[in-house]
Amino acid sequence: MVVQRTGLHTEPAQTVLGAIVVLAFAAAGADPYGQLLLCINTPGMLGLMALQPLAAVAVPLYVRRIRHLEGVLRTLVAPLVAAVLLTAALGLVVTHLAEFTGASTTVNTVLAALVPAVFLAGLLLARGLRRRRPDVYQRFAAGPAADADAG
Repeated sequence: MVVQRTGLHTEPAQTVLGAIVVLAFAAAGADPYGQLLLCINTPGMLGLMALQPLAAVAVPLYVRRIRHLEGVLRTLVAPLVAAVLLTAALGLVVTHLAEFTGASTTVNTVLAALVPAVFLAGLLLARGLRRRRPDVYQRFAAGPAADADAG
């Protein structure tokens, strides 16, 4: 069971929300694969694929700021080559999305456009949070507090 630092249990909420979505699709007579799985999984898959090149670019940016003994091949060349290749793979998937989904061009365009839209919305929300509530923003990357481990 996933427990947030606040102590709230999120697993039951996720299960209930998932059941509501599945029941809503079933009540609407939607095809479980052609509509439900397509709408839920495609943006998630594209989002994960989009995060991989970003993570590869983050490696040299992070390593530049810390002391390390690794060579330039591991800390600059390999991550940047990986970023280029992962971006190319993402481009191939997006341009051939209809072959994965079997959906129309319009549906595929909407599904693919959700990824950068959500990413941009997240960046804007994070920027606002950083400005208005820097204490909360600061804790995003922090590990759990020592007293949370004891409970």
